[in-house]
Amino acid sequence: MTRKIAILGATGSIGKSTLDLVERNPERFSVTSVTAATSVEALADVVRRTGAKLAVVADESRYSDLAELLVGTNCRAAAGEEALLEAAGDDSELVIAAIVGCAGLGPVMASVDAGKTVALDWRNPAARRQRT
Repeated sequence: MTRKIAILGATGSIGKSTLDLVERNPERFSVTSVTAATSVEALADVVRRTGAKLAVVADESRYSDLAELLVGTNCRAAAGEEALLEAAGDDSELVIAAIVGCAGLGPVMASVDAGKTVALDWRNPAARRQRT
């Protein structure tokens, strides 16, 4: 059985780790939505690799760049806060919440409100800084 997932923050370290797992197990996972803060080139690459149907860039000024990069794919481009909330509440079963800091709070709450299972990075950021 394939589990539908949305990856919020697909171009960061947690998103990349998630994508590695997804690509090694294509029979187990299907990516529905992916988001990024500003990295439209990396986001478009993720779309081509996963077949996601919705790609969202948080920075609205990057929308036209993303839309142009997605020409010829079966993926809809979107931008801004409302689009992030849409990605968080799509038809996925599992939401990987890899958006850093307070920027991720709204999408996480939208996922919870939509009844999704949400995966969070539980590690304490201050503790990570101390180890480096």
